[in-house]
Amino acid sequence: MRRYWRYIIKSIFWILLVIVGLTLLYRLENDGSKKESASKDSTYLSRGISFTRGNIHMDVAAGYQGKVRLGRYVQLKADIRNTGGDFSGVLQVLPGKSGQEKTYERSFEIQGGESRTIRMYIPVGTESDILDVTLLQGRQQVIYTGEIWLDRDRNEDEIYTGICCGSKEKLGYMEGADTNVTYLSKKELPVDARGLEWLDVFVVSNVDLQTLEEQQVRALINWVRSGGTLVLADSGEAKEISPFRGKLFEWRKTKSLNINTNFGLNRKSMKRIRKIILREATAAKTDEVKNFLRNNLSDELYEKWKTEINKLDGSSECIRQDGEVYRYLSRNFSVTMLRDFLSLQLTAAERKATLQDISIQKIHRRLQKLDVKGGTSFLETRKGDVVFQEKSIGLGKLIVSGVSLQLPSRCWDVHGNYIKTLLLDHSADRKTVTEAGQRQKTENSIISSGLQITDWNKLPNLKLYMVFLGIYILVTGIMAGHFLRKSRHRMIIWGILPVSALVFSVLIYLTGTSTRLEGRCINYLNQMELDQQGVGVLKSSFRVINDQTGQYDVAMDGGPVMDYGDTMENTGKSVWQEMIMQQGEGKNTAHIGKVPCFEGIDLQSKTSVRLDGGVEASISIIDLQLLGNIKNNFSYKLEDCMVYHRGMLYYLGDIEGKDVHTIEEINRVTGECIEEERNYEKFAEKLFGRRSKHKMTRERIRRRWALLEACIKNVDDADIIFYSFIPKGQEVTGWYETQKAKQQNMLGGLEQISGIKSGETGIMMRLPGRDRTGEGHRILRGGD
Repeated sequence: MRRYWRYIIKSIFWILLVIVGLTLLYRLENDGSKKESASKDSTYLSRGISFTRGNIHMDVAAGYQGKVRLGRYVQLKADIRNTGGDFSGVLQVLPGKSGQEKTYERSFEIQGGESRTIRMYIPVGTESDILDVTLLQGRQQVIYTGEIWLDRDRNEDEIYTGICCGSKEKLGYMEGADTNVTYLSKKELPVDARGLEWLDVFVVSNVDLQTLEEQQVRALINWVRSGGTLVLADSGEAKEISPFRGKLFEWRKTKSLNINTNFGLNRKSMKRIRKIILREATAAKTDEVKNFLRNNLSDELYEKWKTEINKLDGSSECIRQDGEVYRYLSRNFSVTMLRDFLSLQLTAAERKATLQDISIQKIHRRLQKLDVKGGTSFLETRKGDVVFQEKSIGLGKLIVSGVSLQLPSRCWDVHGNYIKTLLLDHSADRKTVTEAGQRQKTENSIISSGLQITDWNKLPNLKLYMVFLGIYILVTGIMAGHFLRKSRHRMIIWGILPVSALVFSVLIYLTGTSTRLEGRCINYLNQMELDQQGVGVLKSSFRVINDQTGQYDVAMDGGPVMDYGDTMENTGKSVWQEMIMQQGEGKNTAHIGKVPCFEGIDLQSKTSVRLDGGVEASISIIDLQLLGNIKNNFSYKLEDCMVYHRGMLYYLGDIEGKDVHTIEEINRVTGECIEEERNYEKFAEKLFGRRSKHKMTRERIRRRWALLEACIKNVDDADIIFYSFIPKGQEVTGWYETQKAKQQNMLGGLEQISGIKSGETGIMMRLPGRDRTGEGHRILRGGD
């Protein structure tokens, strides 16, 4: 009986041992497969993080489909799910590992059982590929911290194109070797222009944009003005273009008609299309070679050559016959097979098959005849009906199509490629936008210098101090000694000395306190640029200075999108220990931590606001002298008006409201040459201190000059510039939707910040044209 039980116990023991062993082997294999899958999904993991802490589950992703571009903003999207009780938290993001910490954060509250999505916009710098993400409960308890690795794209040859359409299967022709295409739904369109900064072109066809939120429409408008290209295709009911009427451009529909068209294709354009098709076929064959190498090399060998495989071309060592990769593959494939599998060039048979069905055919389209105010057509039917037209908006472009851009796949090779080429050829010049960005950096640097000129935190008047000190020495020393040396009351001098010392000490103290900063002060500089339709866009910068060391907040209720100035980065001077930008809905707050006394921080408005009309001008420059007239449509006067062209500055003086300033005699207005080596400070003193009718402090003169100099540095030689200033304390009228303008620009937004305020507002208008001619250049009043 004992042997029987002993046998049963041994059997059970061995069975349990086998089960434990199999379980361990299964777990080891499962962990290995997880690690392998994790390594294979590294591209996905580089885009975001996912975590659960308690009842809070959060998925955080950077970029659209992981696409991140250097020097642009990246959208950070956080999907939050709460399975427990109410939760109040803060999501903090620190970009890179720089010497100056600039933290972006977003506060949120989420009730139990609810889900919500929050979005933040973070600048992508050059210092690091990492975003540090921290989740706080309240503002004290850290419940998660992690990193997002950004897979930044440094390929500037591709045109990043966003597409919003009814059926992406019908706009696939926009994809190719020269474009990086991302499909976005209406819900994915950001409410902030920075969420579109990574795109060069955005195409909309067969989508009802009338249901967009006002903030989404405003974001698209701001993005176009900053250099983007927006393509709107009217598919029949004007639902794509209606939201922008009166805000971005004016239009009217005359009629609709059916047409059979080949979109103006000819032999020259067909030759170009064949080159594009062959290039794309070659790119597809290169992708096949990459997939072949990825699937047939060992993991170790693939990791070793991964970088070169991703940049594969005809000179790559990894496909040479005497290379390590070729020798490894020759174990399983013959020389003939490898010659075929690793070839990057199309064979004659492949070229013939690729171009076999390429021919010009007409297709049926429904054309909407649209009259776009200020637009220029670049594709018409033989009967003269406009199909495509374009219009410049700020640094960007608007392209309006009278036909739907959705095409069946059979039309992609010819018509699709041709339409794509037309749109890209007429998009905003990326080189011009880049150059404008470089000029903008120079302009920002000048503006930042101007913002540091204050009326408050300066030293006492040393000249007045020396006068008081001299009088004190004269009274108590020479005069008292002279008149009292023989007097029997000469001992009174011991009373005169302390009394006079007290009186002059008070006078010197008052001299200092009259210029001492008390509390917080704000310096602001506003620049309004009017375009050729008389529409103004406001750019604002301001500097906040505190009277004592410590922490303080700058909050803008319903205010503009704020961002940091880069003055401190350029100098390398670390003024603050902590900076936090709180991005919120309807409110932005900059938390400034432990700033030394009298030091400040520069902030910029990133939201453009429209101003209708204001100025009409017809100006010519003949033999470096001025001729023409300027009409001020504002109800108030414009101060210190002037015209600048190729280093010459022509001073006009003030123009009263509703008045026309006519330059009847060209000899009456003489210009002064501004040279690069010239002392700008002395020139500004002469311009605003002597010529101007308005008495201005030296600080105000220098701030005005900062605005004017920034404008001069940011113009082309061919431009004729009209410039003027808004009177101090004058509210600017003529804003499109005045209440929103007050909320979105510094003129109204500064009212939300407590403290003394001082600054200048300038109006600039470009008149592109030629000098030495009598031709006028007219800016029309009203909106675009």
